[in-house]
Amino acid sequence: MWEKLELPFICERMVAFSIPQQQVAWVMAWDALFQVTLAPEVNVLSVLHGEEELDKVFDEDRNLLIIGEQVYPLLGLYGGVPILVNELGDQLSLEPNQDRLVVLNGEGQVKQAIEFFDLSNDWRWATFSANGHYLLIGVPYDLFIYQWRSPYNNAVATD
Repeated sequence: MWEKLELPFICERMVAFSIPQQQVAWVMAWDALFQVTLAPEVNVLSVLHGEEELDKVFDEDRNLLIIGEQVYPLLGLYGGVPILVNELGDQLSLEPNQDRLVVLNGEGQVKQAIEFFDLSNDWRWATFSANGHYLLIGVPYDLFIYQWRSPYNNAVATD
């Protein structure tokens, strides 16, 4: 079962968010960059301020965030390529006219439906994390993060 993580306020309006790698996601606003650590506990850290600083780490042509040696694909205003199928064969399906994400199992049956709220009706993306343990829904004013919790033993998936 996908369980929602509680996030502190990150920013007024996002431009993009990254597909998480090693339990870290990035959120980009017009003039700031935030690091969102997912485990062992959720933490948000403001790391860059100003458009000039963002220009140094954001490759707009390829829609990538480059921090040191790490490259993070982004989803948001400039498009992106989400991870829509995880290692178990689960698939993500954003319902176009509803604020709802449906998680389908490998046979195409509904495994879980997740409602969310979107104030903008601008862009919206859903993706699994690189390791498949997290599920993210991003819209300009909100980022919703869910973590897989096994219904059998309450185990939480982590890296």
